Amino acid sequence: MSNIDALIDAMAATFRACPEGHPGTSVGRAVAERLDALDRRATDISTAPRRVPAADTMDGVLDGAERGPGAALARALRPVLSRVAWHQTYTEAELGPDYLRNYGYFDIASPARGLIRTDALATGFMVIGPGRLYPAHYHPAVELYHVVAGAPDWSIDDGPWQSKPAGSFVFHPTMAVHAMRTGDRPFLALYAWLGDLNTSAKLGRPVRD
Repeated sequence: MSNIDALIDAMAATFRACPEGHPGTSVGRAVAERLDALDRRATDISTAPRRVPAADTMDGVLDGAERGPGAALARALRPVLSRVAWHQTYTEAELGPDYLRNYGYFDIASPARGLIRTDALATGFMVIGPGRLYPAHYHPAVELYHVVAGAPDWSIDDGPWQSKPAGSFVFHPTMAVHAMRTGDRPFLALYAWLGDLNTSAKLGRPVRD
């Protein structure tokens, strides 16, 4: 089994474990099915690895994750890290240089940027350094997060902040406004989008009719 195969299997198992009764249970099952159905031979070897400053924190983040409930996923991710292309949705003008030094994400499977190209879903990992606020934002895709490391606080649709320790799942319906903030530890999450995979997240709140 290749490193990519092992990682995809670990991601599918994680999403499938979203507990019964959770708002994201059905999405987790759908994501797991789509991961299982991926053509693993379609790995895009032309995707050049790309780094952002936050990538330099990943060894330490994974060390912590391997001591928690996300240990199997963290172990599967580590050997793939050298191949991924990191990205940032936002600009320095939007969030400032300090935030951008502490934030990044990469797709494992997605239409345009994943190691595996697919129109079925977009899924990968995001890291945010300690002491950061990812301000309110929204997108049309439905989204399911799994907290791999850290214990971020989460707010959905301007609700109260709630701590989400490692092992937690967080579901965002389409256009739900959500924000995250980290404490004294970095935050690593597995994410998946279903639905509109081509419209990026936007800061702020959507205009409601």
